Amino acid sequence: MARPSYASKNMVAETQKSIYDAAVKLFAKNGYTETKTQQIANIAGVNKAMLHYYYETKENLFRQLVSEGLAIFDSAVDKSASLNGTTEETIKTFIKTYFTNLSYRIELSQIIFREIMSGSEAVGAEVKTRFIKSFRRLAEVIDPSQELTHKDSIFLAYTLFGMAGMFVAGHFVAGRELDADKLSEEITKLFLNGARAK
Repeated sequence: MARPSYASKNMVAETQKSIYDAAVKLFAKNGYTETKTQQIANIAGVNKAMLHYYYETKENLFRQLVSEGLAIFDSAVDKSASLNGTTEETIKTFIKTYFTNLSYRIELSQIIFREIMSGSEAVGAEVKTRFIKSFRRLAEVIDPSQELTHKDSIFLAYTLFGMAGMFVAGHFVAGRELDADKLSEEITKLFLNGARAK
């Protein structure tokens, strides 16, 4: 059997990318339920059979995108966890890394926010479990025993992510830029002012 040529491998990669890009746009705009397989195929310029060949189902494709979106959050937690610095440095690093990575894949975050806020079951139990696990890791990284007056680390992790999430929402709604350097400074100051308050 003849091996696939470089040109045919290239065509496979381009087809997969077209399907992937179309799915990202539609899921970010319409959500899981309202996005139909045929719509993805139409925008990608392929037939539905091709989409099923590469991704099997709409759900599999969606789960891949959600997993990649959560990986952005995880990588920011990983980077801040690798520091051995102050609470302020840790938090600033988390926010800066999260926004920097997110700026390249902003629609993936929109997909996750949309599905979680809607209470949809499309995200699936295992994805929700991973999301909660990531928050627990962020809580460990913040480590309130070090410098913070507020001692509920899970509450602090949700508060920090909520603050960051509002700027992400502002990007979607008002088209505000995600300036990672500036926002990491400002959000860290606001967060620590509250977390250190007596």
